[in-house]
Amino acid sequence: MKYYLLTFIFFIFSCKSEKNWDIIIFESLQKLSADQIVVDIEVDGVPYFDKNEDFKASVLLNQMACQLEFINENLGKFNLRVEEADWSKATSKRIKFKHGVPEANDLSGSLLIGKSINVIQEGFVLFNGSVEIKQLNQNACVIVIDGELKKPENDNASKPINGVIVWKLPKELSSNPNWKEFYF
Repeated sequence: MKYYLLTFIFFIFSCKSEKNWDIIIFESLQKLSADQIVVDIEVDGVPYFDKNEDFKASVLLNQMACQLEFINENLGKFNLRVEEADWSKATSKRIKFKHGVPEANDLSGSLLIGKSINVIQEGFVLFNGSVEIKQLNQNACVIVIDGELKKPENDNASKPINGVIVWKLPKELSSNPNWKEFYF
């Protein structure tokens, strides 16, 4: 009996300590209107962007690269770039970083995140961890990130990051028929 009770308590605490991104993604897609974006990212356990800020997106897609950039009016920015020939044909659209460099046998690319704090720009790169484009098509763009950030000019301090970006019915993607070959 004692064993079952300890297992149950461990299960409850482990469920509460991690976010279930699938539920957050599903709920976001239900609440959003067409061409709206939710950026739910925590850095060091604190929301990095104000949840009330509206984000605009820009996209670049071709056979060699995918660039997704999300910017708000307060100079908050999330920039993901995937660079590899035929990147859209890869089974997984995940980039794993170790010491700031994409791991071998994975897609190449970069992730930058930043914002303006009292007129001073703050920026980070994904140092360890992963970022994954879970969906990219005319219905939605979904990105999940988990790992550790570092400032490019400071090798010592790192901050944990986790979050999700959900863009429902992206107008820019649905209005460009040339990009359909890159959708998944």
